Amino acid sequence: MPPPGEFAELQARIRECTPEEVPALLGQLEVLRATAWARLLAIRERTQVPERGSAPAHCLTMPRAAEQTGININTLREAGRRGQLPTVHIGRSVYVREESLERWVAARESKRP
Repeated sequence: MPPPGEFAELQARIRECTPEEVPALLGQLEVLRATAWARLLAIRERTQVPERGSAPAHCLTMPRAAEQTGININTLREAGRRGQLPTVHIGRSVYVREESLERWVAARESKRP
């Protein structure tokens, strides 16, 4: 990130531009803006498609979720069917996001001393 002084210098140079130079300057600014947005959104990471048959990133199959938590798979499936446990449906496959599973389990923790 450029130091604040460089922005002030750029602003001063922009004020000195002639009206004919403004369209080119705006074009350059749009390129910088697009580059910054692309960096922020990490487009490359979002466009990677998982291999066929593999779970989406940060998702678990129901059998894997049951194995990981020690909770009966039928309990997890029923919670998903009732809408108590948010699930992701892709084709005939059902997945649960890791963070959704963690929140669901945490909400059921005993508060007893």
